Amino acid sequence: SSVRLNLSSITREFSKKENKLDLSFLDIATALLICVSGLAVATLALGLFNPKFVVVVTLLLFCGVAYLAGDRLRVAPFEWKSFWLVLTLLLTGFMFRAEPFHYVAGGQDQGVYVSMSKHFERTGEVFYTDQVRAGLPEQLKEAYDSQNYEIQSKPWWVEGKKEGYFWPGLYLKDQDKSQHVFQFYHLHPLWMGIFGDIFGNDYRFYSLTFFSLFSIFVFYALARELSGSKALGFVAGAILAVNPLHVFFSKWPVAEVVALTFSLTSLYYLLRFYKSSRSNDYRPVFLMVSALAMGCMFFTRITGFMYLPFFYLLLISVELYARDNLLRTQFRWYVAGVFLLYGLSVLYGLTYSYPYATDIYRISFA
Repeated sequence: SSVRLNLSSITREFSKKENKLDLSFLDIATALLICVSGLAVATLALGLFNPKFVVVVTLLLFCGVAYLAGDRLRVAPFEWKSFWLVLTLLLTGFMFRAEPFHYVAGGQDQGVYVSMSKHFERTGEVFYTDQVRAGLPEQLKEAYDSQNYEIQSKPWWVEGKKEGYFWPGLYLKDQDKSQHVFQFYHLHPLWMGIFGDIFGNDYRFYSLTFFSLFSIFVFYALARELSGSKALGFVAGAILAVNPLHVFFSKWPVAEVVALTFSLTSLYYLLRFYKSSRSNDYRPVFLMVSALAMGCMFFTRITGFMYLPFFYLLLISVELYARDNLLRTQFRWYVAGVFLLYGLSVLYGLTYSYPYATDIYRISFA
């Protein structure tokens, strides 16, 4: 009975503190980032992706949630000192990243991503249909295929999913339907498509600039939470802002910086939950945001499975050493959510990027 009484008091305290949630600018930006990402992937899977639709619906959903939440969601008091620190970091970062590389040639990773972004923006669908081949009479298709396709033989191909290659980065999915499937996962090129559609074709590359600056912001916030010092957070953010490798991948249109942004965001909100829980202020919304950010990471890069051992060990540590039953229960749900999102990313990859997904898993685990 004493255990039940203790749990009941903790639950009441949790409920009381959960009634109010102060949102910082980073919280609002993160919510919008995750919502746009999830809606973009979902609509692409349905063949209905439209950049402007995704952005407008996200803003409407956000406004609707804010209206329904009422006083339970509040904008945190503005901190001018933090503002000037963050602004300095972002301006420093932008100075080195102001002109991303306009890489449009295919055949390598960066060119494939750019081609994917334009295809998604134009058609709203995952798969690419070769309209030239589809319009040829049957007697000419054999000659076309011999010059353009590398047809694989059994048992290495799966009919209707992986039948060969068209060019580097573009697999032949279904020869009869003249249908192809791009290499790689889709969230990064979807964001390039959003920027290209809203700001203009040549500005799709600035999605990398956006994510690179966002990663600097989150890195500053993460270091600040870890150290408890704005100054140390600023130093950490400044190191990342001038880091040559980060600068390069912020200009080169591949997925590394996007993946870094989502993984840092996930760790940041995990840390915020941990710090608040130490004073019995439980905020499962932080765990939810952390899990969703890691889910975005899984839909950005297939190698997200590298993070799974960390979450498994985290769960084991909590089970062994946490004395708080409520904390233990929430972490169980959190890790289960992360693993569920990873499972969804696997199913997504096997459905919408089958050749790439099977190649990576075979190379990684065979």
